[in-house]
Amino acid sequence: MRKSYAIIFTFFLIISQFSFLRPYFVIAETYDEVVMISAVDESGKVIVPVTAVPMSKGDTAFDIWLAGAQEHHFDIRYEDTEQGAFIQEVAHIKATDKYFWSFVINGKESDTGLSAYDVKHGDHLMLVLRDLDNFAPSVHVHVSVTDESGKSIVPMTDITVSKDATVYDVIYQLSLETEKPFVVRMDDGYMSYILDTYFISAIMIHDDVIEEKEMTYQVSDEDVLQIEIEAALEQQDDQSVQVNAKQRKETHDAKTEINEAHVSQDVLKQKELLKKVPPFSKSLLQQQIKQTLSFFKRQGELQYGDEWLIWGLAHADEHISNTYLDSMKELLEDHYVIEDIFELEKIIISLSALGEDAANFNGHRLINQLIRHEEFEKASPSINSVIYGLIALDSRAYDANDDIRKHLVDILLQNQLSDGGWAWTGDVSTADITAMVLQALAPYQDEQDVKLAIDDALKFLQEELQEIGGYYDEWSGYPSETTSQVIIALTALGIDPTSDTYTTAGGHLLEHLFKYRANDGAFKHVIHEESNVLATEQAFLALLAYERYQSGKGSVFDFTSMKKSNFQADEESQTGKKLSNTNMSNYLLIGIVIVLLVGILLFRRIKRNT
Repeated sequence: MRKSYAIIFTFFLIISQFSFLRPYFVIAETYDEVVMISAVDESGKVIVPVTAVPMSKGDTAFDIWLAGAQEHHFDIRYEDTEQGAFIQEVAHIKATDKYFWSFVINGKESDTGLSAYDVKHGDHLMLVLRDLDNFAPSVHVHVSVTDESGKSIVPMTDITVSKDATVYDVIYQLSLETEKPFVVRMDDGYMSYILDTYFISAIMIHDDVIEEKEMTYQVSDEDVLQIEIEAALEQQDDQSVQVNAKQRKETHDAKTEINEAHVSQDVLKQKELLKKVPPFSKSLLQQQIKQTLSFFKRQGELQYGDEWLIWGLAHADEHISNTYLDSMKELLEDHYVIEDIFELEKIIISLSALGEDAANFNGHRLINQLIRHEEFEKASPSINSVIYGLIALDSRAYDANDDIRKHLVDILLQNQLSDGGWAWTGDVSTADITAMVLQALAPYQDEQDVKLAIDDALKFLQEELQEIGGYYDEWSGYPSETTSQVIIALTALGIDPTSDTYTTAGGHLLEHLFKYRANDGAFKHVIHEESNVLATEQAFLALLAYERYQSGKGSVFDFTSMKKSNFQADEESQTGKKLSNTNMSNYLLIGIVIVLLVGILLFRRIKRNT
């Protein structure tokens, strides 16, 4: 049966190379171009929320997913095949013999692979974990479009989309069905949607207005979707500019609450839940670190992909299983050169955390690979590669030409925006990226130009701090990860994140982070959702960073004092699982025992014969 699936899959990949069909989709050329990604597990649970990723001409879906994973700190594992990248794991959710990662484009199961699909502005690229016995499930949605007066623009139309598709996907497919252009506009990071030159103003399911993340709402079979549109595009231009200017001001205005008339019910719900300030103390901090550690112990053996967790465990006085290093050795045997620079940087930091020398790990000179990586030769390398490149080099004070460090520091300084912050791309600063840049610049804060840049960045973080605590993000609302990153940055700079400067009516930053605790010892991405492994890894690192700050130990990324002996676990690890035993002396001992046994048997046989 599996062989049949493989043949069918390969057939689709070959046929896809001759595809000439293009959707009836309009690009607003004068605006930034983005693609959206999301991922859903086999139960329909969203594990990577819909996230906008900037695109460039020639990018494939695989390029976009790698960029999104790098920016938003989730892992994506894949195998290189003749047909392109074959996805094996997304955000810690793995494919199995029963389930595989399927690629869905704008609500339709794709007949091409990630590596073969050239993205277009406005594409929604989903990865969905599908059952091999039902690898293309679909749902049927009934859609109509009316204007503000109730006049019918598009009569009720039946649209079929992939299971787990969103309202956005349905509208996209409706535009193909009715040949009415669907336009996605980007104005300084803000998205608006236009169908047949009319702005989409309201969306209803079964006569109920969708208020929570309306475009990312997952549709169900037989849903009745009603779309309301308002004034035509040419009548809205001046007004839309004013609205976008107001939105930008609200997002970047210091300590100004988000205008409740312009945010979704989802964000308002988060704000309400975030008002209550939890208790915080040194003893509660220690207790939470232990509870979070217990959560991770229940997740299974450490392996390649657990880098964020390794960074925290190295400071948690825990014996660490050999399984991670074993997986590293296996990876490097298969891939002598790590081409993905962000993966290379994370591996170097992890090896440093475990007391290993990344300059010569099992004969692999990873520091040389990093210094000579082609990414750093580009005119505009990705900001994350520069951030974690510096962190990797300084994680164990590796001996490298000072020119490379100066080059990376200069790139960061040159990319600082006028408001003091940094952006992943474009010209809208975010607290998340700004905090990560500060983590990288912390070892250089005594240099005058770096100090000035840090001072401006700290002002930006202070201005962005919300009255309910933490930081606002257009895509998620109030994610815990941003607060975690700011805590890590401040402690690396020797600044107390519980000081009055970082305290509002919603508490100081540690109190705010405590609001996201889940009952299982983990942390949540946003306060009204379930526990999230990615958010927990970053929160765990933030808690340990604050603990180190209190002890005067410096940045959580400083592993210069780590020794291999710190991680030589007993036969049973602290997680209660059998450790891998790959020590050569053990194999030698077994060999000697076998030789002795054979010798004894031969001796007894010879003696019996004589």
